[in-house]
Amino acid sequence: MNNKVLVVGIDGGAWTILRWGIDHGFLPFLSTLVNDGASGILQSTIPANTPTAWTTFQTGLNPGHTGVFHFSYWDRTDRKSHLVSASLLPTTLWEHLGNAGKSVGVLNVPMTYPPRPVNGFMVTGLLTPSDNVNFTYPPQLQQELLRHVPDYHIFQVGCAHVGMPHEHFEDYVNDLARSLDQRQRAADFLIARQPLDVFMIHFQATDVVQHVLWDYLDESQTLFTPEKRRFIFERFYRRLDNHIAAIRDAFARKNPGPCLTLIISDHGFQKHRKIFNLANWLADIGFLRLNRVRLWAESALRCAERLALDKLLNKLRHPDSFHKQRLKVVTRLELINWKHTRALPIFKGGEGMIYLVEDDPNARRRTARELTEKILKLIDPADGQPLAQAVYPRDELFHGPVIELLPDLIIQPRPGYSFNGDYEAHAPLLRPVRPHPDRHIGAHHRDGVIIAAGQNVKPQNGLVAQIADIAPTILSYLNLPVSQNMDGRNLAELFLETSPSTTTTTPPTATSTLPDMPQDPYSPAEQEQIRQHLRDLGYL
Repeated sequence: MNNKVLVVGIDGGAWTILRWGIDHGFLPFLSTLVNDGASGILQSTIPANTPTAWTTFQTGLNPGHTGVFHFSYWDRTDRKSHLVSASLLPTTLWEHLGNAGKSVGVLNVPMTYPPRPVNGFMVTGLLTPSDNVNFTYPPQLQQELLRHVPDYHIFQVGCAHVGMPHEHFEDYVNDLARSLDQRQRAADFLIARQPLDVFMIHFQATDVVQHVLWDYLDESQTLFTPEKRRFIFERFYRRLDNHIAAIRDAFARKNPGPCLTLIISDHGFQKHRKIFNLANWLADIGFLRLNRVRLWAESALRCAERLALDKLLNKLRHPDSFHKQRLKVVTRLELINWKHTRALPIFKGGEGMIYLVEDDPNARRRTARELTEKILKLIDPADGQPLAQAVYPRDELFHGPVIELLPDLIIQPRPGYSFNGDYEAHAPLLRPVRPHPDRHIGAHHRDGVIIAAGQNVKPQNGLVAQIADIAPTILSYLNLPVSQNMDGRNLAELFLETSPSTTTTTPPTATSTLPDMPQDPYSPAEQEQIRQHLRDLGYL
């Protein structure tokens, strides 16, 4: 019989969470997989974030081949920020499988919009602008899906409002749990629709729960109570476990044969303790120069919004020029005085990322050395310990034809710390994370989760693998050749000696070049929809 593969993506899945749930009986299905199969650490990319990691998973390639290291990138030619999309990606796992005659189904995986043709079907995930665009392949599948699952949505945080989640804790948890329900109903419909060799479903809500509710899960934190932790596990994680079990059973019934079940995450999680304002620091030491007039105007507009003066001002302006804009502030890049700026920090949190903007390569190298020395000397005054574990030149981490899209320097923060690349007037350089105003009280960690189960899987724990290894492992399990372009390896140690696997490789192909597809598939309105969605999730 032909081998089959089921992949379940648990965004942000972390052993610190799953192990407690397994030990206390909330995750019986995952417990069975762990006890009967193989499990361990799946190390994420650097940076350890959703778009970078899931892109590397889909391609087996590092960001130097994909151009994806965050939700957007800065273009040196037009000095603007552009959202990333699946249009940037070289040949994906789904296309490798389809080219070999395997049928695939993909549901809600990040970095799949706009949908690309596959031998089967695709329903796109995070970074899809809205439910009003075409988010499926084939296109007619969209209406079929919405007829069978009328409440289906890509992913929305319905409770992202004032007072959420702390004032309405139970409503918030229940809302996220409902997103699991509709995802499983979609999976049931899609699995029953046609036979498949490979099916993947991705759950985004786990990432949101752990970002926002971490202190309710961590016994060492002031918000923690046993009752609230139990509520989260009972209402959310138990439901997740039940849905994964049901999906595995449905897939096995529809697609008989030896089946490899993979549970993977794009990164793990940890307590988010302090934020260092990288942009403000670079401005203070003269590497980043701001347009003071624009900065003053933005500050005034923000102040007006806080004072609720926007409603009054809207009445005094022409509706087309102001009402629709609603005191729209200038963007971060519009604050930059490019003539006198040497370093551009980007992104709100996590790893610090810096573009060096000087035209002269020698000047950029000098700036890189200066900044690296200064960053490594930064300390937390509370304990005298460094804020950064390392500062990497991009060439040390990445290789590939589109490496120029990537930041020149990547800062690996000390555990529990993050770097903010958004300039915030009058903000302190280093501040503690506060549970109520900050949406990310849990932070990403490189150590994610891998669980493998199936009749040919060798029972074991303590595995250590890279997320780039998953694509070549799936191809090998299905007796398909693996391109030498891929940075990952076949995890042969997962399987018994009798496992039908192959280490056949094919020579490098043109898959490392960008496809002949539009790199910016979003309209201006769709870009704003995505940015607002990312703001709701706390990424912007």
